[in-house]
Amino acid sequence: MNDSKEGRGPIYSAEREQDFDEALKTVADSGLSISDEARENLRAYGDLVIDRSAVYNLISPVDRGRFFTRHITESLCRPLVEHALREGSLVDIGSGAGLPGIPLSIMVPQLRTLLVEPRLRKAQFLEMVVFKLGMSERVEIFQGTGQDAKIWDPSK
Repeated sequence: MNDSKEGRGPIYSAEREQDFDEALKTVADSGLSISDEARENLRAYGDLVIDRSAVYNLISPVDRGRFFTRHITESLCRPLVEHALREGSLVDIGSGAGLPGIPLSIMVPQLRTLLVEPRLRKAQFLEMVVFKLGMSERVEIFQGTGQDAKIWDPSK
């Protein structure tokens, strides 16, 4: 068996590309349309999670080889995307690697999002992702618990 699928070895670009393409097909097959910008940002986000997963303890080592087909497809299931479109704001408590908040914010650019993450290192990772993807105007990070976040005004 391929070591990368077991989480022990490197994830080669061909494997990532195949996993990414498969995830995009699954999302499209559900009837959702993905813009070119969203496609580019989903790929960049996934690469950041996979590449920094061991440092920040973001996802299971086994999931590194199937990040897109496992986590992106779950985050972008049709009911969640439709809910995000309808509501316009999202609070993702215990965001961890930013799932499902970051993929939903990428897919629904008008979505106002608060990612609540109690662990400092993961919150720092999320800050870096939001900055690199140019989402700072609409995605906020709160380092603390949901109880500490209390009230959030999505109109800001």
